[in-house]
Amino acid sequence: MNWIEIITIRLSKQENTPRVLDIIRDIKAAQNGPSKNSVSINLYQNKGIESDWTIHLGKNSPGEQAEKSQLGQVIIETFRPFGLVNHSIWERR
Repeated sequence: MNWIEIITIRLSKQENTPRVLDIIRDIKAAQNGPSKNSVSINLYQNKGIESDWTIHLGKNSPGEQAEKSQLGQVIIETFRPFGLVNHSIWERR
């Protein structure tokens, strides 16, 4: 994997944390369904700012162009009502 898609979320209300976890659990379950899409999904919480979360999407597909995925777009739209959202692609150097 030479690139990673990163979605950063800053929750406007800390009480939305359980909902974040539920949504990510549902997304991971859907990705492990019949299509067996080889996307890795990792969720991280900022140790210093509990309302800050980041979701890392990675795919092991040699030769595939690094671009924002459809899954990333769905995640962005899902979390937009919960606070500030940023979506970016990072390439390994």
